[in-house]
Amino acid sequence: MEKEIIFREIEPLDCSRSMVIVSFPTTGLVGTLAAGYMVRSLKLKRVGTFSSERFVPTAVILDGIPSPPVRMFGIKRDCAPDELCNEIIVIMSELPIPLDMVKPMSEAILNWCKDKNTNMIVALEGANVPLLPDQEPKVYGVGTTDKAKDLIKKHDIEPLNEGMVGGVSGTLLYEGEASGKNVLCLMAEANIQLPGAMGAAKLVEIISRMLPELKIDPKPLFEEAKEMEEQIKTALKAAQPLPPEDREVPPGIYG
Repeated sequence: MEKEIIFREIEPLDCSRSMVIVSFPTTGLVGTLAAGYMVRSLKLKRVGTFSSERFVPTAVILDGIPSPPVRMFGIKRDCAPDELCNEIIVIMSELPIPLDMVKPMSEAILNWCKDKNTNMIVALEGANVPLLPDQEPKVYGVGTTDKAKDLIKKHDIEPLNEGMVGGVSGTLLYEGEASGKNVLCLMAEANIQLPGAMGAAKLVEIISRMLPELKIDPKPLFEEAKEMEEQIKTALKAAQPLPPEDREVPPGIYG
């Protein structure tokens, strides 16, 4: 079938207590930056891939290993008997998928989560807002179940009561609501003209509070975001036209 999504399991994991992070590029790179940072900082391994004939025919190379654009990352944790042993799975792509594949991709994720009896799906998104480089982005949340909505309240996330969410995240939300699956969507404000590292750091900070035992440190991403902001502000300042009296007139042009 042309729209068939093929899942390839590379390493089986016990996902019954997993939080599944989902990130596909939509508004800016906020979700992609956040998901990629978690994969790197937690040293997650590639444990599966999703592929389709309709996906962009591009291989993503990581650690010398080629994969389809949509990959799944995770790691088997060795937990003490008395330790809260929540797991984290990251499903992500740096490349957008075709519009007509959004629903099949969302259904493939939901079906996999159902088969593995995962705990919660958290979709990461950007909300297009004309932020300046030094403005702090807000994070909004919307959930499908009481359990997802409790996380919004517990972590002081501003609830999204009206609006629209597109792409895979939006489809996961309405399909999750219909099926009773725990789905939470976190949206960080982002200016699509800017990298969005500060919004990504905000998302990572919230995930780190939800899963404190994983010890995800968002500080390096915040520092990286501040460096990016300074670089952007410097570039914007340099790009501004000089006042007429400050402009050098090349000799010989006028008289």
